[in-house]
Amino acid sequence: MIRIPKDATIIGELRCDGATRVDARVEGEGNINGVLLISKTCVWVGKITADKIIVEGTVEGEIIARQKLQIAPKGKVSGNISAPEMYLAPGAQLNCDVAVSKWKVPVGLLKPKTERRVESYPIDELAERRKAIQKTG
Repeated sequence: MIRIPKDATIIGELRCDGATRVDARVEGEGNINGVLLISKTCVWVGKITADKIIVEGTVEGEIIARQKLQIAPKGKVSGNISAPEMYLAPGAQLNCDVAVSKWKVPVGLLKPKTERRVESYPIDELAERRKAIQKTG
């Protein structure tokens, strides 16, 4: 795994092949052939393109995930998102235009906090599941 430490600042373009973890501040464009992890300490301002993107930190700009985008509980994204599939964790913050084919939201958003499950469902199934949960109370 390629790791960019938090005490670094990148201004310009970042291109990598393989899994990449960014803890640093980035101002510019990134093109990653593989998985990109934007860690909790990372602030990325600019355009990001990668196969799979996991956002735990902050992104201000455009995200293009070729396969999947996952936004963690404290992840923050403002700008534009394009991905065939997106997972949004409770607590994630979005302020953007979104173009996603398949949304998934954790079951925990639909059930009482006493039940802790980690599976997720496509967003188009949420209404049906919410009704079923309300009926079983």
